[in-house]
Amino acid sequence: MGESTKKISFYFSKIDAAKFFHHGLWSSLPEAQKARYKEQVRMMNEYAEIRNSIIQICGNDKLIQIIEGESEDYSRRLAFMETTREELLSGADYSKCETIDDIAEVYSASLLRRLGF
Repeated sequence: MGESTKKISFYFSKIDAAKFFHHGLWSSLPEAQKARYKEQVRMMNEYAEIRNSIIQICGNDKLIQIIEGESEDYSRRLAFMETTREELLSGADYSKCETIDDIAEVYSASLLRRLGF
């Protein structure tokens, strides 16, 4: 992550904290709770960035709808979105995907192609 991205994430963390915590309350929270909150905001920003980049690459949100409909597990969604974006940038064609299994097949074929198999 670049230096400017770190600054932006930290900046957003302070803005978000101000929305949900009275000024005096934030400073009285235990450091572990503050750290957990900042980590959640960081993960939310990462998720949104990957989600938006997939939509920009594809020109629509069809893949996002498939991935988000597949599971409510945040980590699983994020993993699918990260690998999907990586393969989209490598030239994989996800245009005919209708299910998460279709996405997994395209990913596997694209990865094998890039590895020379």
